[in-house]
Amino acid sequence: LSAVFSLLAVWGQASQVGTVVTWEDHGPLERLLQVGYGLAYYPSRTLVPLGLSPIHELPESIRISEWRFAASALAVSALTSVLVMLRRRLPGALAAWIAFAALASPVLGLFQRGPQLVADRYAYLACLPFALLAGGALARARRPGRALACACVWIALAVPATWRYARAWRSSSALWEHAVRVEPGSPMSLMSLAVARAREAAAEPDPALARSILDEAEELLSRARRLSDDPRILGNLGRVRGQRAELEPERRGELLLESVALAREALAAATEQHVLLPEYQLALGIALASAGQLEQALEHLEQAVGAAPDDVEARLALASAFLALGRPAEAAPHLELAVRLAPESVPAWRRLGEAREAIGLRAAAQRAWQRVLELAPGHARARERLDALRAGASAEE
Repeated sequence: LSAVFSLLAVWGQASQVGTVVTWEDHGPLERLLQVGYGLAYYPSRTLVPLGLSPIHELPESIRISEWRFAASALAVSALTSVLVMLRRRLPGALAAWIAFAALASPVLGLFQRGPQLVADRYAYLACLPFALLAGGALARARRPGRALACACVWIALAVPATWRYARAWRSSSALWEHAVRVEPGSPMSLMSLAVARAREAAAEPDPALARSILDEAEELLSRARRLSDDPRILGNLGRVRGQRAELEPERRGELLLESVALAREALAAATEQHVLLPEYQLALGIALASAGQLEQALEHLEQAVGAAPDDVEARLALASAFLALGRPAEAAPHLELAVRLAPESVPAWRRLGEAREAIGLRAAAQRAWQRVLELAPGHARARERLDALRAGASAEE
């Protein structure tokens, strides 16, 4: 089964941009060292769950001179040799070790997919043979009291760890704060925490506090940028600059131009690294539209929609650009699809109401504004437009 699903994973992810790590970037020796590290990592972290994190990034290079890889290779070789020598006395131990290796084989890195060196979640299924082995040993124990004591110790260790890690998962910010504490030099953790902070800033009503949160997001992205050339870091930095422009009117023009420049740089880097995703076209399109360069924005937003037809954000951004250009008839189809894809999106229904009004579809516009009020009862703009449309209809009658 592991072999079958390994092949399915290779086939399924071959077409996904940025997931497959080439043999030129990650050579045979590095992959073998990664396999050894994974074989040591998963049982040890299952037994002693310290330093768990949502991401353990694959380093740029894996060297035998680095102690964690050398120690893992030696430990795996020694343990395998001992279990083979003791196979007649402890056949269950060797069987559990082989079963674990087989179950873990698709995710050990021999056919590397994704940015992770190891991933804690990969231990869940693969380490079941060890649980069966431990359960069998306890069931056969001649002294039930000792077996019960072992089980109690294990539970006593498991409960506090579960409580501690559950607290880390209470929110995106808490999770990535924990990840940065575990691995302060992880660019992906720094970037993810910055994205979480930017979302907090967008929802923060106090402009001064929002700027302070964005300062932290920029500092995190700057640290990540020094550690990695990942284009996503540049793209997110551009978005943060765009957010700042809304909070700092005195620097709005300057910040919007910086946002456009960073989005262009991210797109160029993604193209060079062959990881061109629709999100880079979308980010540049949004930045250009915010800076008032609407015709240029359309080109990139249309490419983003063409590459990701079900992306509601891309549809909404493209429709907004058409509306800003005074072309509501071209905006309407994108907004109709957006509200079908995301029927609870207030921005999509609001824009649809605006487009229908501009086209002259008053009854349809009323339905759109009514939907906005259903989703956001205190929406002042929706109430204003709905009252105006109803007053106009009454006057006509």
